[in-house]
Amino acid sequence: MRSVRLLSGLLLVLTLLGALAACGGEPVTLADLPVHPDASPLEPGSNPMADTVADSIRQSFGQGAVSVDMQLYTLPAETSWERVQAFYEEQISAIGGDWEAEPQLAQDTPALKTIGWSRGAFAGEQGLVISYGPPLLGNPPFLLVALVSEGS
Repeated sequence: MRSVRLLSGLLLVLTLLGALAACGGEPVTLADLPVHPDASPLEPGSNPMADTVADSIRQSFGQGAVSVDMQLYTLPAETSWERVQAFYEEQISAIGGDWEAEPQLAQDTPALKTIGWSRGAFAGEQGLVISYGPPLLGNPPFLLVALVSEGS
């Protein structure tokens, strides 16, 4: 009788652990995330501001057990931050899962606009950062999509 209770208790614990682990979902990759329909890949070195922002994000997050996967894009001159922000808010919401907006990642300056989300817990947490640089110094606007993964 005692071994049946022990086995039942063990099964309950294992079930709860499995449910908690499933709450975070499988890690996503950059390829799993939507790309703004007006975005075209940006060649490194073609927009100094975009390169500076990308280097800054790599230095801020890319340490230890944290990996950063990012892609830079160029946007048509008429593409506004409001359009980019609305696109990603809608797309991340449509993906579902456990993505949560992270207000501390938001930035709104004349030179850079940023929003972000996070998901997961413990050693499997991921963060998504979307940055927009407006047209400056003769360069078109740029879009940076960065996926920061812990425990990768």
